[in-house]
Amino acid sequence: REVGGVARARTGPLRGGPDFLRLDHTFHLELEAARLLRALVLAWDPGVRRHRPCAQGTVLLPTVFRGCQAQQLAVRLEPQGLLYAKLTLSEQQEAPGTTEPRVFGLPLPLLVERENPPGQVPLIIQKCVGQIERRGLRVVGLYRLCGSAAVKKELRDAFERDSAAVCLSEDLYPDINVITGILKDYLRELPTPLITQPLYQVVLEAMAQGPPSRAPSSTEGTRGLLNCLPDVERATLTLLLDHLRLVSSFHAHNRMTPQNLAV
Repeated sequence: REVGGVARARTGPLRGGPDFLRLDHTFHLELEAARLLRALVLAWDPGVRRHRPCAQGTVLLPTVFRGCQAQQLAVRLEPQGLLYAKLTLSEQQEAPGTTEPRVFGLPLPLLVERENPPGQVPLIIQKCVGQIERRGLRVVGLYRLCGSAAVKKELRDAFERDSAAVCLSEDLYPDINVITGILKDYLRELPTPLITQPLYQVVLEAMAQGPPSRAPSSTEGTRGLLNCLPDVERATLTLLLDHLRLVSSFHAHNRMTPQNLAV
């Protein structure tokens, strides 16, 4: 799905007959200031060994939600086909559940104390990063596209039950965007940021002096800042920074430069 010309969501590979393709996915998309929702259907082209658009359809959002907050549509695809969709507009986030969190929303040191993971990094981060680096580094739009909301909820519930038992194999979760989405949700819901408030102020002051360079002195300065963090936060942030550096090194394939990752 594209919103306002920017790709926002993508399903995993779908199977179906020549006349009917079953699609049962839910996506949560931000629509602020957006006017167009475009759906693209991609088909595998063995000649170039990549997916190519084979059909597309467009929805004019202001027209759809004029006077209502939900619509069921049959979107005409060009050059042929129909896409049946239900669009619901929600202006506020759902209220959080009352169940005590076991992973999401739990303070990082407490989660590490409970799990006792290797390297003092929560299992959810280690497992997600491992899968992303194993099979997602060449995926276009990595970390920018969202996966199916229903599959994400299923995976979230699995982590809440028992992180150690979660398997993120490609057979179970073929869409890497589900895994990047879960990782982003986990980090977003941390009750305290990885970079503690006092250190954050130091980082802001350092950035105000100019962009970091590749000089040894700059690298040593970055390491010095990391060493100011508590052990768990330092280990986790170091792993994530190394991971994002690896992701950006594949920007020729995934188009995720450091600037795009920072958005």
